[in-house]
Amino acid sequence: MKVVNGSSLATFAALPPVVAPAVAAAGLDRTAAAYALCLGAFVAILPSDSFFWLTQPGGADGGTGQADFTLALVSAVQGLVGLACLYGFLWAGGGIW
Repeated sequence: MKVVNGSSLATFAALPPVVAPAVAAAGLDRTAAAYALCLGAFVAILPSDSFFWLTQPGGADGGTGQADFTLALVSAVQGLVGLACLYGFLWAGGGIW
């Protein structure tokens, strides 16, 4: 969904109405589903995301410099660590397995 929307904020706004019926039908914990949705929006900062371009060399002033994908790598690690923490939270609470 983030690839289609091009930004994390648009994903936060568009995705809940789309997945809410599936979450309700599956009987999933709504809080855990909300956290998973937020983590998914930040798994990777893609070049289509405006925040990616704000962090690039030159930024909005049109400077020349090669794109730095460090932010994309760090955001992927952040999302995966968050997902591991979410699984740990659900496992400790008896929500899964």
